[in-house]
Amino acid sequence: VLSKENPRYAVEDSKYNIEIISENKAKDIQKDLAAITQQGEESSALHQLVLASYYEDKQLFVEALHAYEKAVDLEPEVVEFKKAYIYFLEKHGIAQKPAKSKEAEK
Repeated sequence: VLSKENPRYAVEDSKYNIEIISENKAKDIQKDLAAITQQGEESSALHQLVLASYYEDKQLFVEALHAYEKAVDLEPEVVEFKKAYIYFLEKHGIAQKPAKSKEAEK
């Protein structure tokens, strides 16, 4: 939700805000993504994990979420990709750690 008084900044009462990035920042991101894309096969799960990490570092959380999901979809048998995805969800409050069962505590 953007403020009428200052439309460049989102309302501060939510955990995540929508921000309009500057043209310079957008150009920097495009350059970085071009370099990352040249280094790997876009359709590989590992490449998607690299993208997810980059997006998360730049606080582009929706893009990071999609990249993590794509990595897991491409290589569903790789446990580390699932762990990275779950960690991302938990870290950003999108999902919570399941409560330990009494059986697991024994």
